[in-house]
This record gives sequence, structure tokens and C-alpha cells, in this order.
Amino acid sequence: MKMIGYTLDRDRLNDDDYSLSSGGSRSSNRRAVLLLSTLGMISAAKANAEDMSTAMNTTDATKLLLPKDYAEKLRQACEALLKSVEFERDHPNATTSERFAAADPAKQAVKEYIQTWQGRAETRDLETSAITSEVLRELASYYKKNGSQVALMPELRDDVIEKLNDVLSRLPAKPKSLADRILNL
Repeated sequence: MKMIGYTLDRDRLNDDDYSLSSGGSRSSNRRAVLLLSTLGMISAAKANAEDMSTAMNTTDATKLLLPKDYAEKLRQACEALLKSVEFERDHPNATTSERFAAADPAKQAVKEYIQTWQGRAETRDLETSAITSEVLRELASYYKKNGSQVALMPELRDDVIEKLNDVLSRLPAKPKSLADRILNL
């Protein structure tokens, strides 16, 4: 009986055991299956290793070492602060209450970041932490000296924007949401 390139060998039947063969013995079929399985696993492992090597070459090693929650909290704080400072830049005639309203999410996000991660041993030596600390010190110093109702000076504002963008670029890519993963199929 012919079956997709194999023949059912009725002469070699043991009791009710049907064996597929292509003319060779059972042990050679087992060896062939084992060999093909092994080659498949080796190919898959090699492809995975190449993917990992490419990822390591294109990704900064420090991005891989950041604690996940740290990266999320820092991203939220930087994005909210950036949005607030850019609002001030884009709306120079905004009232104090409008600037405060734009700054509220940033204040909350920065507060959460500071309470959770500022100065912790595992992030103290990271460049993202150092840059963020510097930005927060500069802003605190400015507002302490000039009061909270005074708009940022253009030089300081542009420096803060540049540093926040630098921190965001040093963080690992934001994980895709479930909706994004489904839509990108």
C-alpha cells in the first residue's frame, strides 16, 4: 500500500504493529528520525543564537540590565516632565494655572519615581539615574530661587528637554501593548 512516498510493508508486520518503511529497516528509520530531529534542534538553536547576537549588537548592554519597574517609572516621569516643559515652551502666554495643570501629571510621576527608585543601590550608578537627578536638581534650584510661578528660562528649558530626551533614548524600548502586538501581525 503506497502512502506519501512510503510503503506499508506487510511482510514485516509484528502482531498488530504497522511500520512505515522506505525499504530500510526499523533501526535505520529511527536513526533517520533522530538525525532529522537533532538537525532541526541545531538549526533552531543556531537561528536563536544569531537573533540574540544581532540583538546584543543593536542594543546597548546597559538597557538589558535595567530593572523593568525602574525603566517604566523613569519613562513615565521623563515623558510627563518633558510634556510639561514642552507645554511651557509651546505656550509662552499660558497662565500660571494652565502651566500648573500641565505640570500636575509630571509632579505625580516624578514623585513616584523618587519614592521608588531615587538613590537605590541598583540604580545609583546608572547614567540614566545621574542625568535624571541632575535635571531634578536644576529644576528644584531654579524654582527655589525664582518661585514656582515663574516660567523656566529658555536656556534651562532647552537644556532640560535635551537631557530628558537623552534619558528616554537610553531606556529600553517601551513594550508593545496587546493591541499593538495584535495589529502588527
